[in-house]
Amino acid sequence: MYSAIGIASFGELTHAANYTAKGKEFANKILELAMNAKGNHIITHYSDPGTSWIGTYPFAFDKLLDLRLFNESVYNMQSSWYESQQHPNGIQFFSEVNKTVSTLEMWLAATSSSQVRNFFIDSIHRTLTNGLNSVPGPTIWNVVGSDVGLAFMTKAKSDVGSYFMVAAVDM
Repeated sequence: MYSAIGIASFGELTHAANYTAKGKEFANKILELAMNAKGNHIITHYSDPGTSWIGTYPFAFDKLLDLRLFNESVYNMQSSWYESQQHPNGIQFFSEVNKTVSTLEMWLAATSSSQVRNFFIDSIHRTLTNGLNSVPGPTIWNVVGSDVGLAFMTKAKSDVGSYFMVAAVDM
């Protein structure tokens, strides 16, 4: 996803239509290879439909830059998938870990339905104010398993600027 968005972005910035077209071509190939067997979400390992899922964080930049490499139906599909993966303190970073990354959740929120967007914002707020963490602004915490809501080796990182992705995309 990052590759398609990066190439298309370069094409747009330099007015090199061949790069923009190549980015679109990559985006279409990614969707072809990265769909799970049921066709309802993106998987981690392309061309292996039985593998784990991953959040489509780069979609936020497609939308922010108005590249339109991925259409609304793809955003809606992923949003529905995120809704099915919710835990009170967020969704797992990807299916093989117990943690979330709040800054990336805001990237997901930027391309999700308003209901799912509100869930991400509320889950981050819930964790930041839960009284379990003695560090300011944790960005990684457990959402399943033991120690739900506890920060994991992060504090007051500059990437909390990503919390404004929803506002940037909506502008």
